[in-house]
Amino acid sequence: MVTPPTPWPKPGRFDDALSEIVAKGDIAEAREFFDKAFWQNRQDPPEWKHMRLALMREDAPMIRLLATWGAHPNEDDMAALRAAMSDKYLRYVQLLRQAGLRSNGQPWEDVAPSTTPAPANDPVAGQAFVEGRFVDKRVEQIPQEWRKVLATFHAAGSTEAVIAGGALRDIFNNRPVRDVDIFMRSQGSQKKNRAYLKEVFNAAGIAVREQEFRHSDGYGFSITKEAFPEPKSHVEKDFDIAKRTRALESWKLVAGPANTEYNVIFVEDTLDRKLAKESSRYESKSLFVGGLLDAFDIGITQIASDGEEIVSTRAYDEDVRLKRLTLMRPNDATVDHAQRIIKKYPDFTQSEELKELLKPKPRAARYDSWS
Repeated sequence: MVTPPTPWPKPGRFDDALSEIVAKGDIAEAREFFDKAFWQNRQDPPEWKHMRLALMREDAPMIRLLATWGAHPNEDDMAALRAAMSDKYLRYVQLLRQAGLRSNGQPWEDVAPSTTPAPANDPVAGQAFVEGRFVDKRVEQIPQEWRKVLATFHAAGSTEAVIAGGALRDIFNNRPVRDVDIFMRSQGSQKKNRAYLKEVFNAAGIAVREQEFRHSDGYGFSITKEAFPEPKSHVEKDFDIAKRTRALESWKLVAGPANTEYNVIFVEDTLDRKLAKESSRYESKSLFVGGLLDAFDIGITQIASDGEEIVSTRAYDEDVRLKRLTLMRPNDATVDHAQRIIKKYPDFTQSEELKELLKPKPRAARYDSWS
């Protein structure tokens, strides 16, 4: 099986192995995790984020195990927990006490709620444990029409289709949304992609509006109206991975009652295709989304949703938490892209790498041919 030289981020609701184990409630697997860490002399202690997951499940055995291995909230953690989950707070305090945990300062029952609201995309506070599974409440913020479009693509066979990047970045951080980018694997040709788009939007019952385009024929200008205008194409080559090419075909559509601008981007990635052939359906979807997010240039853009779940990288989570814009994988369009994001996020700082990229470049010295 062909594998990338560095692992792609695993799309999942949690960003590390222990969080996945705690979320499943698998106490045996959690004990095995800690046993391996101990015998391999790995410094991998549980954190408060793991304890919060166990609390949401009201999983007393897991809470006790995490406490044994050193997970312990401080007063700031408890204040934030109370602010985000006031209705369950006293029950959580009871569970922590039953696990042998005590406050180092004032009693937890007396800790005042934090005056700083939990981030809208806090990976735990933004979720609820319902009927044996975690439900990401942020999905409710995604407009129903967007989710309907995704669901129709999934039903038509593109189970990997996701909304990714700017639209989710902005909707979860209270900024105006300009357009919606939907990514999926190509159907094989521009002709097939066009027919596929018509089929899916028709099946979804979402009308696609004609757009006006001005053309020059050398003698003057003419105006045409097209619902599915010619796409823009772009090819990327990754020289770190031999023979890898990623071709992007972007179709701009205006659809629905609100005249939403959809950019449907068909991806033809040679490495992704090789990996997907030897993967299960779920793994195939994970590979596509992981490779997609890994290629995005700014950390805060590395977020995606299939309409039911939300996937984000550590870079996205950290950018939101720290109110920072971090340069990840610069490309030819990054300078313009970053400047647009900075204008929309004036309250965010920029990483040193991004600042360096955006510095005005000095003009090269001119030498006259006769000097």
